[in-house]
Amino acid sequence: MPNAVYPTDPTLPPVPPDLEISWTTRKPVTDAEIVKDLPLDVEPANLETVANPLVVVGDSLSHGFKSLAIHDTDLSWPALLAEAIGIRDRFRRPHYDGPEDCPGLPLNLEALLRHLEEHAGTSAPLLGWHTPEVTAVTLHLLRDVKNYWEHGDGSVLDPVPAYPNNLAIYGWDVRDALSRRADDCRAAIDETPPHRWLHPSVKVSHDGDRAAMRVLNGPGGGGVAMIDAAKALGEQGVGVLVVALGANNALGAILKMKLQWTPDEYEQWDGPQRLAGKKDATVWRPSHFRSDYTELCERVREVNARHVILATVPHVTIAPLLHGFGSKPSGSRYFARYGRVWVSEDEFDPDKDECLSGEACRQIDSAIDAYNAHIVAEVRRAREEKLDWHLFDLCGLLDGLAYRRYLEDPSAQPKWFKRYVLPEPLRRLSPWPDTRFFGSDGRGRSQGGLIALDGVHPTTVGYGIMAHEVLALMQSIGVVPASTTIDFDAVIREDTLITSPPRTLSADLGLLGHLYSTYDTVRELIRR
Repeated sequence: MPNAVYPTDPTLPPVPPDLEISWTTRKPVTDAEIVKDLPLDVEPANLETVANPLVVVGDSLSHGFKSLAIHDTDLSWPALLAEAIGIRDRFRRPHYDGPEDCPGLPLNLEALLRHLEEHAGTSAPLLGWHTPEVTAVTLHLLRDVKNYWEHGDGSVLDPVPAYPNNLAIYGWDVRDALSRRADDCRAAIDETPPHRWLHPSVKVSHDGDRAAMRVLNGPGGGGVAMIDAAKALGEQGVGVLVVALGANNALGAILKMKLQWTPDEYEQWDGPQRLAGKKDATVWRPSHFRSDYTELCERVREVNARHVILATVPHVTIAPLLHGFGSKPSGSRYFARYGRVWVSEDEFDPDKDECLSGEACRQIDSAIDAYNAHIVAEVRRAREEKLDWHLFDLCGLLDGLAYRRYLEDPSAQPKWFKRYVLPEPLRRLSPWPDTRFFGSDGRGRSQGGLIALDGVHPTTVGYGIMAHEVLALMQSIGVVPASTTIDFDAVIREDTLITSPPRTLSADLGLLGHLYSTYDTVRELIRR
């Protein structure tokens, strides 16, 4: 019995009355199933003539965030897709350059690790007698990054003549996309907390708002939110609009190691009240998510887009930043306890280390299952209204890649489980990329490869898989020729974690723990 495997966790808040606990994970829903049930006769958009062939509304997974930074937006899945379908020059995306030694915002862990290897040596471990050098180099880079974005070239926010086609912003949830405006971001950036000069920090202040302004600082003025920018692009015409939001409606529980539901009165609040009142919540109650997402879909209907694709929300508990300790009970998806990946099995102490119980993870995933049931229902409702909406089951895709949950434990696989088959160029890599936390040494990559160094966001090849799946969906819609492919050989060449992995990471995984425990900046960013 499930309750015998997971005794009651007294630290958890009461289970919301609108949450149905899922004892088996949801079966993926394919777009083909929905289209078969609700067929439409729609002429596909001509991507060569439409003003905006592809527009994406989303969060970090579409922004291109990896290894705790937004930098290579040309390697986000929308940009890789745009390259494949021949619209690269017509697909505008924001850019986040500099500083030279640690490009991106807020902190590029890959660049930091390579810089530490350059200065402290490539022989592991970097800690021990190298610790003074690690400390000096880290503080220097943190200050450089802060100065660049707060006072240097990165602080310049000139309005752009047209909104980017990739409107995704890292850290944003469904309510942010509806209600957080450019003016709100600018006001946050201009704000100076009264304690700032008494307690100076090397963390970039309001990094998320600075990133957002490179998306929203467009021709519509300060009152524009993400969905408003999509509507503005629609005035010229949109071929395919992809909406990939909702991960940040549950990811906070993993980052903060705390399950806290949205307040009971959330549905009674208006948009600005929800925006202000959600700050302490780490997971949305299902009814609260439905309320926000239904409003989002109504706003999507106002966008002049021929085709719309809604993406489901991934099970965030699969992220390898959240590491299961001990052994999983036979047939169970969950370990009894989850902590940080850099804590060893021998050192882990559930009474002292921040952690989540298996019961908490089941509740989080159950909420996400409810979110996704609603997203599927919204696609079906739109098609009943003769709108050409489609489903990208991102949740099902990542479930099919979940290494520790399913691939190494067949007893936990549901009857319908189907392992995701990697594209052939990725299967030529040794070892095959997987969703374990990235590991590498002087001999190369030893494990992982689909998730970058922050333990949450995909690597470039991981984003390539997302682009591959959305491309297949666009081919089924008829807007892209069947012969079009993602050039995975080129994607692999662009992925520096694959082609030139750090040489100390596996032996020095404790370095991430050292950075987390020593520097408020790193701790705040991982727990954001």
